[in-house]
Amino acid sequence: MIYFLLSIVFAEPLTLQNAYNGKFTINVEGAGDKAVIFVHDDGGDKRNFEGLAGQMANESLRTVTFDLIGHGERTDTVPMDPFIYLDIQTIILQLRKDGVRDVQCVGAGFGGTLCLQAITTQTPMSQVAIISPITPVRHQSVMSNIDAYPDFPLFVIAGAQDAISLPAVLRLEEKRTLLLLNPNTSKRGTIILIEYPEMEKELRMWIWKKSDKFPRSPMKIGATIEVKGEKLPY
Repeated sequence: MIYFLLSIVFAEPLTLQNAYNGKFTINVEGAGDKAVIFVHDDGGDKRNFEGLAGQMANESLRTVTFDLIGHGERTDTVPMDPFIYLDIQTIILQLRKDGVRDVQCVGAGFGGTLCLQAITTQTPMSQVAIISPITPVRHQSVMSNIDAYPDFPLFVIAGAQDAISLPAVLRLEEKRTLLLLNPNTSKRGTIILIEYPEMEKELRMWIWKKSDKFPRSPMKIGATIEVKGEKLPY
């Protein structure tokens, strides 16, 4: 038991790669057959979610953080914008290889767009949460692959005074039911979770699928779902 707990705290980085973005390192903490991938916003890095990921990881939930290409430890690598989402697909394939059967994605801003873009039949997600959605950025839209998302609500946190997120929220509502939380702020991204602890609490409950306020994901462990959406990149 002591060894297991230490292995969670001192999780070793894992190096992955794909044809377009090359090699990159991910930090995986926790264990079990469920996982959540945290994706930072454009201009941020993995540190934006490391605190929350470390706190949530345990014997039944794996958490993953990483730097998007062109950010953090990968600042010197020039991104090919239409292919950035491939890193998330690469992570999902590795997680499934390691026995994970229920993958979620939590993204801030552009990270939320990438979460949705990464969904395919081979890389399914049970649910997605987006903090401060935005469209478009890097010539990419949060709507480009929305039809691939399961017929299940999107969890969205967007400040009531956030004029940047408003157009994205309105467009998402045209396609999917949103479980929308609107703290009275113009702040964006993970700073909302820091300044409004109740938002982080609701996000945690969503990830754990234990919230009485929101419905639970219908996806079962090991289930294969069929998704439809635009071919990416486009």
